[in-house]
Amino acid sequence: MRTENETGIDFHRSTKDIAYTREFRDLIRKDPKVIAHFKNLLDRLNNIPLQELQREMGSETFAEDSITARLINTYQWDEESSRVYYFQLTIGEEQFFVKSEGVPWRGKGYDEYINTNEVKKRLKEMPWADTVEFMLGYQDKKGKTLYVSKWQNLPILREYMSGLDSEDDQSELRELDQKVRQLQSLLPEFHDLTKQNMFYDARSKKIILFDLFTESQDLHRR
Repeated sequence: MRTENETGIDFHRSTKDIAYTREFRDLIRKDPKVIAHFKNLLDRLNNIPLQELQREMGSETFAEDSITARLINTYQWDEESSRVYYFQLTIGEEQFFVKSEGVPWRGKGYDEYINTNEVKKRLKEMPWADTVEFMLGYQDKKGKTLYVSKWQNLPILREYMSGLDSEDDQSELRELDQKVRQLQSLLPEFHDLTKQNMFYDARSKKIILFDLFTESQDLHRR
C-alpha cells in the first residue's frame, strides 16, 4: 500500500516498510542507480575483514561509481548477526548520515523515520529544539534496516557541554541541563534520550535530536 502525506511517501508491504521524503525521491530520480551503487558498496565492505575496516574508521573513503562513503563506525554483535554500519555518504554535492543495521525490532529503519517525524511535530512549541532532517527509513522482515538523514556538521551536546568549564559558562550549562530535562519530560516513551543522542548548534542555540526509538534495544526478543 502506498500513501502520501505532508512529509513524504510511505510504502507498506507484507515483507518490508519504506518511507522517504520528496526531496530524497527527487535526488534518486536524478541518478536512479544510487541505490544499486550503495548495495554494491555494502557487499564490498562485507567481504573485508571486520578488524581491517575498524582500523580505517574515520579516515578511509570508499567510492562506488557516483557515491562516496566515509565509514564512521562498524561493529558486529556476534558471528551470526549482520554488521552495523554508520556512514557519511556523499551523493553529488549532498551529504547524508546513513545507518545500516540488521536487528529489525530495534526500530532503526522505517520506525525511526516515523518516530523522528512524530517528535518533530511535538517540538513545534519548543523553538530551541528540533530533530535531524530525515530522508529515508527502510526495514524488512529479513532483518535489514536503513536510515538516512541529512549530515549534521555539529558537535554532540555532551561534548559541547564538557568544554564549558569556566565560571562564565555555568549559566549556559544550567540552561542546557534544564532544556534536556524538558525534552525528557515531553518525550518519556523514547529510549536513550540523552545528551549523547543530541547535537548542539551554538550559533542558533538549538538542540537537535537523533536516534529516536521507542522499541526495546535488546539484541534478542523476549
